[in-house]
Amino acid sequence: MCRNNGVLRRRRCVPATGPAVDRVLRQGRLWIRRSDSATYDVMIRPSGNGDYRITTEESLRMFLWDAAIPLARIDEAIAALRTHAEHEILNLRLSVDRMRALGL
Repeated sequence: MCRNNGVLRRRRCVPATGPAVDRVLRQGRLWIRRSDSATYDVMIRPSGNGDYRITTEESLRMFLWDAAIPLARIDEAIAALRTHAEHEILNLRLSVDRMRALGL
C-alpha cells in the first residue's frame, strides 16, 4: 500500500535508492510491543536508536510496509499482536538510510 495524497493504494512502493550508503545493510530484528488496544512501540535491535510509537493498527501496517517487510510477515505480526502483547520479526535487513527514514 502506498499513500498518495492521503489515499491508500494497494501496490508495492519502491523506495528510491541512493548512493553507496543504501547498500550498507544492518541485520537485526524488529520488536513490536502493543501497549494498549491501539498503540504500538516499535524498535529494531541490535542497532536501533530507541523506539517509535505508532497509534493505530493501520499505521503499524503502513510502517512495516515502508520497511519493505513482505505482506505475509506483516499479516503474521498483526495477527500475533491481536492476541499477544509482543512480537518479533526476525532476520530483518534494512539499509542505514531506510532506518533513518523510518525513525529508527
